[in-house]
Amino acid sequence: MEKYASNSRDEQSQPLATTAITSASGVRRWRRRLLLLGGLMYVSLVFFWLACTIDINGRSSLAREEAETHARKVKNLPSRETESRRFRCIGWRATSKCTPDGPREPENDRNCTKVVVNGMSGYCELEDEDSGERFRVMQRHCNSLMHNVPFTCSMAPAFANFHVEAHKAVELTRTPNFSLPHVGESGQPMRDGIVMVVYPKLLASAYASISTLRNVLGCQLPIEIWFHADEIEDDYGLLAPLQQLSILVGGISFHEIYNPQAKGFYSKVFAIYNSHFDRVLFLDADNVPVR
Repeated sequence: MEKYASNSRDEQSQPLATTAITSASGVRRWRRRLLLLGGLMYVSLVFFWLACTIDINGRSSLAREEAETHARKVKNLPSRETESRRFRCIGWRATSKCTPDGPREPENDRNCTKVVVNGMSGYCELEDEDSGERFRVMQRHCNSLMHNVPFTCSMAPAFANFHVEAHKAVELTRTPNFSLPHVGESGQPMRDGIVMVVYPKLLASAYASISTLRNVLGCQLPIEIWFHADEIEDDYGLLAPLQQLSILVGGISFHEIYNPQAKGFYSKVFAIYNSHFDRVLFLDADNVPVR
């Protein structure tokens, strides 16, 4: 009886053992399959990444070669042009090694309206719309400009023609009976004077400069103070301290600039050109004169 019971238990345990063995074997097979699948996927991803890298590097190298070939055809603008040209901006052409003559970096090229940041070297490429010639203009090294100077290639056409326009302006002064707009008005005698351009941030400096001229250096030359209407923004109360100083020391006149383009550096040129003086001493408002 005991032997029969023992055999019965053995017979019942055999299917359970077989099932456990089969299950464990199945798990191992799935693990091997998953490992194999994972390995294949990893190898595939590596090959894909290598292929993409090779393709990108190949395209990058090709783009640089094409850019270098094109750059060799772009000439420097002649320095002694006598006639204005109709230029069209093509864009910023970036170079490496901190020099505009360095190897091209087409991946860092910019359009005509995008600001070129400090630290970049290269040049603006222009096209003469009449001849189709391409020129390098406003070439710069990576350290050519100060950090806060805005710079875009949209300025390049005017820059390229500046020499010609300046030459025309000089030639105009040599014509008979030429005079600046306000010089000699109403039969006034010839006068020497000081011209200053101010805007809100420079009002205090201008006050100090004028006080030094009058009270320390004893300079009695008449002074023209020019300011742009847009920069004052109708808050003429900003000029009150200078107007009060004018009453105290005398010989100061105020002149408003309405030309929308005469801002920043151009306001200085505008003020000198439109001054009422025959001979002008231009002083920056943020500088204090000394003997």
